[in-house]
Amino acid sequence: MPTLPLSILPKTKSPEDFELICRDVLTEKCNIEFKLYGRNGQRQNGIDLFAQEKDGSLIVAQCKNYCDENKADTLIKKMESDIKKINDIYKQKEDEAKNKKGEKKQIKKVFLMTSYNTDTKIQDFSIGCHNKYLFEIEILFWEDIEEIILDNDSILKRYYPYKKSEKNLITLFEFAFVAIQFSYLNFLLSENRKSKNVCYDMLEKGKVWIKHKSTKKKFSDLLSQIPSSTKNKIYDADGYLYERDLCVEIENMIKGKEIYSKLSSEQKDLFSMGKCLGNYNKECDNEGLPSNIDLEYFMILCDSQGFMDEQNQEIKRLLEPMLNAPSQEIRQEERQESLIRVYDYIRYIKNQNEISSSHKIIRI
Repeated sequence: MPTLPLSILPKTKSPEDFELICRDVLTEKCNIEFKLYGRNGQRQNGIDLFAQEKDGSLIVAQCKNYCDENKADTLIKKMESDIKKINDIYKQKEDEAKNKKGEKKQIKKVFLMTSYNTDTKIQDFSIGCHNKYLFEIEILFWEDIEEIILDNDSILKRYYPYKKSEKNLITLFEFAFVAIQFSYLNFLLSENRKSKNVCYDMLEKGKVWIKHKSTKKKFSDLLSQIPSSTKNKIYDADGYLYERDLCVEIENMIKGKEIYSKLSSEQKDLFSMGKCLGNYNKECDNEGLPSNIDLEYFMILCDSQGFMDEQNQEIKRLLEPMLNAPSQEIRQEERQESLIRVYDYIRYIKNQNEISSSHKIIRI
């Protein structure tokens, strides 16, 4: 089953609606508010959207709602005409800045937004513009626009309310839990095809939380090289080592900042909870006893999720076998069983549509 980001959103036929979509997409992408430039009937000089940075410089965009896949040449001509108009404005503002003291509102970057699918002709045109103009030019095709829409629930609901986002928080928690111990799980489940495929499914679904394009591609490439099924596969020692190295590389990506830094505060805490439990589970199977869970830190993470007091108390109760000092004779199996109960319980309460005061705690 492909996740939502691999599906295709229908394109709007309305130029006005496309401008609004582009406005919200650029606001999300650039973390600065974009506004519509002018109104219908006014001279816009190739500019449909604009945003002003703190230093006074401008980022502008033109929106071309071309859905016909046979009109690349027409689209290029229109883009080129509008870029020349924007360039004339650039020169005009540059002259004004020389003759006037005060705030300099120079055009810093131009976005070319189009509903056209990725096309090499248009890409070549965009690349050729880089040396012609003093401002930066970046083109966003429909696939690029669609990816940002699918990655932002509020934009998705605004323009595609009938589309259900699969980017729920439980997939983030599962993703962190599985990925941080993937080399261990991949070896442990090497003969259990069904359970192994469940882990792969969690990682596939979790990819939606990787916002950086190059990081997501690297993750996908690594995952695709590791067989999700062991059926009819015989490995020699080198084969096992190669697969393990791929799994370790995935673990290192989860430990790094590329994914974590792009999450919101609540998402970061849930991601950390998954990693914390995943690390503990991995350590449980090593020689000797695993280190203890830091209860205070873990409960701070739980508080950030808005759990009710009784739910937090239940989590503490389930954590008890994991808090005993290593010198005490607590079976590793018992620690591991407690961890899985905590993991399942957090998944249970995060899966509820609404956490209310009337919610009854279920003992596992």
